[in-house]
Amino acid sequence: VLDLSEKVLLMNPESYYTWNLRKLALQRLKEWQPAELLPKELELTLATIKMNPKSYCAWYHRKWTILNLITAAHSFDWRHELKLCGKLLDLDIRNCTNLEFYTYVVHCWNYRMFISEHFKVPVKEDIDYTYSKICQNFSNYTAWHHRARLLEQVKKDDYDYYVKTIEAGTASLYFLIILDLGLCKSAYFTEPK
Repeated sequence: VLDLSEKVLLMNPESYYTWNLRKLALQRLKEWQPAELLPKELELTLATIKMNPKSYCAWYHRKWTILNLITAAHSFDWRHELKLCGKLLDLDIRNCTNLEFYTYVVHCWNYRMFISEHFKVPVKEDIDYTYSKICQNFSNYTAWHHRARLLEQVKKDDYDYYVKTIEAGTASLYFLIILDLGLCKSAYFTEPK
């Protein structure tokens, strides 16, 4: 079933039925071959995402794989997944003539947020990442959106990390939002490249 479904999915990554058959087979096999399944599934989903970057099925299966095939025996490198997302997100939307590319970026950002939440990546790292993406291209609306979501998660103890000129614990989320508004203002008055 796995070999046949792989062939089908490499031809058509949008086949929900085939992904679901694959999941059923994987659930039964994970008791006997857990170490072999995870890397193979991650490789397959990456291949299908490269073929069709806006495939909901492929992105969802990648999430499912992480949620269901990682066991205590696996040493899963979530940083590798974040680097992979970084490489995919480095593809500049403005250099792409295909408007459907935007959907791909949204899927990739959502997957990155899933990895961050599931593996409890420090919010600081994600906020810094969104800032770097905004500095690369201030028109990166998805980076702005995720940054806004992340700012809601900032704990009082972390404020001094973002605002080095203020004593630890005295800054507020309001102040961080004011800083981001300043960033927006700078972006607004900047001419695109």
